[in-house]
Amino acid sequence: MPTLPVELAGLAVAAGIGLLVGIERERSKGTGAARAAAGVRTFLLLALAGAVAQLLGPLAVAVAGGFAALAALSSYRYSRARDPGLTTESAMLLVYLLGVLAMQRTVLAAGLGVAVAVVLASKSRLHRFARQVLTTQELHDVLLLAAAAAIVLPLLPDRSIDPWQALNPRKLWLLVVLVMGIQAMGYVALRALGPRAGLALAGLAGGFVSSTATIAAMGERSREEPALAPVQRGLDQVLELLPIAHDQLPLHLEHRHTALILGLGETHRHSVRSWSRSVTPPWPPPRQYHRG
Repeated sequence: MPTLPVELAGLAVAAGIGLLVGIERERSKGTGAARAAAGVRTFLLLALAGAVAQLLGPLAVAVAGGFAALAALSSYRYSRARDPGLTTESAMLLVYLLGVLAMQRTVLAAGLGVAVAVVLASKSRLHRFARQVLTTQELHDVLLLAAAAAIVLPLLPDRSIDPWQALNPRKLWLLVVLVMGIQAMGYVALRALGPRAGLALAGLAGGFVSSTATIAAMGERSREEPALAPVQRGLDQVLELLPIAHDQLPLHLEHRHTALILGLGETHRHSVRSWSRSVTPPWPPPRQYHRG
């Protein structure tokens, strides 16, 4: 099957990135004298300039990069009185760099270009999420989880520190991070899907990572919200049976995964029924009639 030359494929990807981001910016720049400076043609030319400069050599990349920076600076000076933001100017520089990257890493450049366009188009949703949906406590929890996983975990030694060769700081902290991550996943699922589907999805996904960490996280949430305990007890029973079923079922049982999934669904159904009964107030007693 014939394929495009590498240079032609890179130019096509660069043009696609410029068009995709440029169309989004064109729809956002307004009309009339107050419109923004950069639109679909500007972004298309910047992406192609980066691709052509990469073909010509490092000197051309530097010269064209300086021109792209000057163009972004001119755009900011033109629009700073009515729009002090730097989104369009940052996008201009990024599109130029993606045009350069498209000649070297075509697939990576295409993916990043789509991601940039999605971020630009999601302005209102991202602002609403940051200002209205995400609370301060949730932000602190996300930062704590990120620090535990990206800062503390790499610094811990990956070796035993006791004479019995039993305590490995990195493995212990990894379990802590898993518990925190599963708790966060359960919280997000609970907010997005509700207790019936959210907890089941979080428990099922967490069980594939670590059944021990998932049970610990579910137990913590049960202590915080007792009304959810029946659902989580059912999930915990399934998670406890997963390793046993995997090790003990005979290899010739071809439909063991189907049976396990059916068992999970049945357990979840009974757990939801128990949960509904625990949180739903009883029917009012029948009215008593007395003879006058």
